[in-house]
Parts: sequence; structure tokens; C-alpha cells
Amino acid sequence: MLKGENKGYKEVIQTPRNNGKFSSKHKEPMVNLTVRLPRSTMDWVEAQAKLKGLNKSDIIREMIQQQKTQQAASA
Repeated sequence: MLKGENKGYKEVIQTPRNNGKFSSKHKEPMVNLTVRLPRSTMDWVEAQAKLKGLNKSDIIREMIQQQKTQQAASA
């Protein structure tokens, strides 16, 4: 991959559309969230993303979903 290349671009252009709008592989509507993180935490997220071959958003989403699943199981 070239430096500065948008990793998500290829995925987005291949995303199916419904009436001109992006359709999602997720059952629920997706929303945007902006989170301020310490630089060291963001560096860790970037390292995890690189290791798994995913983008940063996917890594963060995966961690939140795991936490949600664990809480539901312990309730």
C-alpha cells in the first residue's frame, strides 16, 4: 500500500448501494462518533489495526462490540 493511501477507499467504492445511498452490512444504522484519545492510545490502536490488516475504526468498533457482548453475558 502506498503511503497516504486511504485504506477504506477501495472498500467504500465497492460498497453496495440502495437507491444511491450506501447500504450497510450491519443490521443497525451506523452513526459517526468523534473521540479524543491520548496519542499513546491512538498509536496502540494504529499498531493493532496494522497487525490485523484492518482500519482504525474497525478495531475500535470491534473492541466496543466485545465489551458490549461481555457485559451482556455477565448480566
